[in-house]
Amino acid sequence: MNKQPNTGLEYSISENNDHFIVNFKGIMAEKTTHVINECQKDLNKLNAKEKYVILNFNSVVALNEEIVGTLRGLQSAIRKRPAKIRVCCLRPEWKKIFSENDVFHKDEFGEGLESTLDGLSKRI
Repeated sequence: MNKQPNTGLEYSISENNDHFIVNFKGIMAEKTTHVINECQKDLNKLNAKEKYVILNFNSVVALNEEIVGTLRGLQSAIRKRPAKIRVCCLRPEWKKIFSENDVFHKDEFGEGLESTLDGLSKRI
């Protein structure tokens, strides 16, 4: 859906049945917080109520802990819709950062995108 060129971070949003999939690509750092904020605005424009929003980190090449607050804001906005969150394709060190900083709940972590989608389709 939207990309932010030449910032070091891009995202796209696609709809798949009862899910929105947000694919991030690039570097998540303080200098790219505006891209995550833009993604949040785009999600707010969509009818994500009662849907799952899957945050796919498969193409993220680096993530700095300074981005935690911005991602917390994104997840908070998603939960207020109310929509449910799943986070997939995280490196173990990123999952640890998110867990230690209470960004995402334990049951919101998935493995790969396909297995996360399969798990959600079994719940519906």
